[in-house]
Amino acid sequence: ACISPARDDMLTWLPLTSMLLPRGEHRNIYIELGANWANTLRLHHDVEQYIRRKHPISAAHLSTRPFEVYAFEAAPHIHPYLEAFVDHLNRGSLPPCLTVPPAGSSWVLAEYAFQYGCCGDVRSSDTFRTYFSRAARAECGTFHCCPLQQYVNTTSSLESCMYDTFKKPLHALVAAVRHKSDAVPHALLEARMAEAAQPNTGTQARYTFVPAAAGGATGSLKMNGVKAIQLIHGGLSSSNSHVPNGHPKHWGWKSLEAAKVNVASWLQHFHANDFVILKMDIEGAEFELVDAMLALGMAKVIDIVLWECHGWAGDCTALKARFSKANPRLLWIAEHSPLYKGYDSFSSPNRLKPLDPRIREQDLDFTEANCTPV
Repeated sequence: ACISPARDDMLTWLPLTSMLLPRGEHRNIYIELGANWANTLRLHHDVEQYIRRKHPISAAHLSTRPFEVYAFEAAPHIHPYLEAFVDHLNRGSLPPCLTVPPAGSSWVLAEYAFQYGCCGDVRSSDTFRTYFSRAARAECGTFHCCPLQQYVNTTSSLESCMYDTFKKPLHALVAAVRHKSDAVPHALLEARMAEAAQPNTGTQARYTFVPAAAGGATGSLKMNGVKAIQLIHGGLSSSNSHVPNGHPKHWGWKSLEAAKVNVASWLQHFHANDFVILKMDIEGAEFELVDAMLALGMAKVIDIVLWECHGWAGDCTALKARFSKANPRLLWIAEHSPLYKGYDSFSSPNRLKPLDPRIREQDLDFTEANCTPV
């Protein structure tokens, strides 16, 4: 039977069809294309809670099994952090230490800026203590704490300030990749993706990290000059895609290639009776991927799409229409909605943030507790 949930400001609901297998025999899947700094690696928790709270009929389509999470990321600078973070989630090891703000966009970077003296009412007489005391009283928790004109321009004082604050750790990340020529072994990619053939029979969510770009075909992705600021600005772009203008050359850059895996064909591990959440923020590659998915009939396995579509790469309206036509039961959640704002409830800028490098410089013997250096 079809159901027609009520309209919601943040979601566009369309009819959902009943699952093919009895409840409990299918799987819960969250596919994270563009994992970045693991900002949304646990977003499936938020989506599941929302559905169970607001749409109990739809919640009946969820499996009783714990989620399986498959995270893909092209940027090699972030791979060591993601490997350690996934190990932390799976095995309970200490989380990796953050050295830079884990921001996936200018919006999120602006939320961090206030905490490092890069936004708001900064006065010449300020010390760290007086500035942050005033920031705390302002209860700054969103990008609105930064004047709009400061964050929308890629040459803004906000981004320049954040770059200056984290310049050393940012360039260390770029240098680590510049001095490392080893490609990700093909056997490792195959093994990680093959985990999708085995349902999660454990008692908690299972996380799998695939250190590669997501695409509609196997190959490689040549990325534009990698600027240090992009590691906290959101997304490394392919050589065929848009790159923000205006970043000072001294922010550091390097062109590189990343492995690309065929996510469209890999989706054949899943079925229409599974509950599958697909998150896409892949800097324009969504057009190639969705076209390949439609050609293979894989749109039918997806239940929820969380996405940011990059209009410079194609017609977003037409892409969404083709996807929806192939699977009318799709639920679309756009970025910047209350449910999908660039980070999950575990990873807000107030909860997940790096130590200010200026504190580290003041005490060379300082070591962070409760995290593992990567």
